[in-house]
Amino acid sequence: MVATTVCCVVLSVFVASGGFQKASSWLAATLYSATHVISCTPDQPLVVRTENFFSEADFKNISSCLVNHPLITNNTLNEQGFGNTRGFLVKMNEDGLTDFRSDERLTCLTRFFDSARLTEANAWVMNLLICDSTEYSRRNVAVGLHLDDTIGINSIWKHLAHQVNVLYASVPDDMVGGELEVWSYNHTQEALQWDDLSEVNGTVPPDELITPVENTMVAFRGDSWHQVRGYKAPHRGLRISLVMEQYIKSPAHYRFTHRFFVQMKSKMEML
Repeated sequence: MVATTVCCVVLSVFVASGGFQKASSWLAATLYSATHVISCTPDQPLVVRTENFFSEADFKNISSCLVNHPLITNNTLNEQGFGNTRGFLVKMNEDGLTDFRSDERLTCLTRFFDSARLTEANAWVMNLLICDSTEYSRRNVAVGLHLDDTIGINSIWKHLAHQVNVLYASVPDDMVGGELEVWSYNHTQEALQWDDLSEVNGTVPPDELITPVENTMVAFRGDSWHQVRGYKAPHRGLRISLVMEQYIKSPAHYRFTHRFFVQMKSKMEML
């Protein structure tokens, strides 16, 4: 009887102190790290915003180049999660930087690359992402919930970016929605999915909610879950962002990265 009472007291204290929630978070983080190759550090911030990233003149030139880029077509990206997006991507590693810089089609990407590049990174995926206006609702997303592992290393583990940088090149003045939602790595994907019964986005609100602003650069951890909310813009403006996934790969994994590769085909996976 005494033992039962003691157990009940201990259990009550455990619950009251948030023990179950902490244990659940620990288990999620453990399972997550067992299936993902992660280079992020404990002290790395989840999100960092930098307004007026470029001078007004430089941003005007870069934005104009991106908005009117010749590689932009009506291609649809991966329809599972990216059905309302268009664009192109570039994959490269340190050995392919000369090819990247000499490709005249990619001239307006190099300035952002040089400004946001991490010195320790040795492989990158850059993409120009156009999110088309959708039938706006709280549940609709332009880019579905995902992790960034577009580096494309063929492995049983997901090789996640170390950091992801986003430059907002074009944002409609009358846009409603279109925010970037970011969750820290210690959440499960299931906890963040839509719940048809409660009509809310999972049980966990985003740790960071970023409203796009032109010439703002957002850097977030590569091991974080994120998605882009659907948006509406009555005057049909475009939400255009330039995204750079930065990877820090060991020599054993680096040899499986792309030297230099430009991808424009339909239904490609990106971001």
